Amino acid sequence: MPKAINREQKDSFKNSGICVRLNQNTSGYSLRQIMAFAANDPLSIYRILESFAESTSKNLALFRNYLNDRNYQPLPELAHKMIAMFRQVEAFQVVTLLTKIEGSANDKLTGKEWDDLGREFLNKAEKFIGVFCEEQSISAVPLNRNP
Repeated sequence: MPKAINREQKDSFKNSGICVRLNQNTSGYSLRQIMAFAANDPLSIYRILESFAESTSKNLALFRNYLNDRNYQPLPELAHKMIAMFRQVEAFQVVTLLTKIEGSANDKLTGKEWDDLGREFLNKAEKFIGVFCEEQSISAVPLNRNP
């Protein structure tokens, strides 16, 4: 488990000019693992978060398109692709749904079951990425929210 950052590291973040919100317990995610991976370098952390937000936005648009087209076959693979970063930011509400979708590859879900699960995931993931981007001052690719 990554160590908590000390006062010197906090000052480094403040002096870097890069806004990274360090305490997100109430927002449903944590940057502890990302900070450990990036050796607490503010610029590296911000770039990782920016990349996560951008790829997530693109993947959510792709997920929505598959769901709208009733093309359920690629959804488990797309969930598998997205789950690692959601685990790293400890967004467990989203991870739970991604795990369920990923594990449904061999299940014989009905179209309605796929639609319900997919829409529940999209709802939570889109809300999450919106809050995440706002808190981290990241401009993500706009989400395609067609019905």
